[in-house]
Amino acid sequence: MKLGFLVLSFVFLLMLLSNTKAFVGFGSVTNGNWFNVSWNYRVRIEVNSTLNMTNWPIEHRINFTDLLPSGEFDINSTRVFEHDNQGRIIREMPFQFELDSSYNSSSNAAGTIVFLMNGTTVAGNKRIFYVYYDNIGESKPLVSYQNDINYSWNGRTAHINNSFLQMYIDTNRAENTSGIYKVEDFVGTVLFTSPSTNRTVEYLHYLNGTNQTMFDLRNNATFLNGSVRLQIEQRGGEVFFGNVGTKTNEL
Repeated sequence: MKLGFLVLSFVFLLMLLSNTKAFVGFGSVTNGNWFNVSWNYRVRIEVNSTLNMTNWPIEHRINFTDLLPSGEFDINSTRVFEHDNQGRIIREMPFQFELDSSYNSSSNAAGTIVFLMNGTTVAGNKRIFYVYYDNIGESKPLVSYQNDINYSWNGRTAHINNSFLQMYIDTNRAENTSGIYKVEDFVGTVLFTSPSTNRTVEYLHYLNGTNQTMFDLRNNATFLNGSVRLQIEQRGGEVFFGNVGTKTNEL
């Protein structure tokens, strides 16, 4: 379960280094400002909005091994910047790079770049971002960003806050549902809640073709906190929906 998701269409262009930091993609050659001349590579992401969006999360699957002409990917070199239509730098974007389980810096530097497209983006507008990267040997410093996400977890319940909202997660409530049961703002206004005798407001269950299934989060949840978002990952035995005592023997 991830707190944050989206489906968007991206256009990706691979940039190659030259003396003027020009880049070549699948279209015509384009020039734009380079945030730091010691970085050798960057890849362009265009987000074309079909509706009005405010502080929208962007998830971009990327494999830096495929984007490097040679050498081993330096994870410390990763940076994200927004540019305008003339190529000028607008701002650095706080981001996190979530590694694939099969990540390998030399042979499969794959994962997901995650950042928030800040402000309001009006439908029909295009925003341009560049992911800068390099190979090992260029001595790039690791960057860090302020994280406003805090959480506590005792093996059954969790309290999460991000300076805007406070969210409460419980496991094995009515019908053994697990998920978010209450959200409130920081002045104490409850946006929604569900008593312990009811299902959680948010929960996941699946259909395996015959039966509805779910997962028991107790002691099986891992919290992965980053600069942009908190991921809650559950790995464990699958059970029948509403009956955690009956397992399907599937993971």
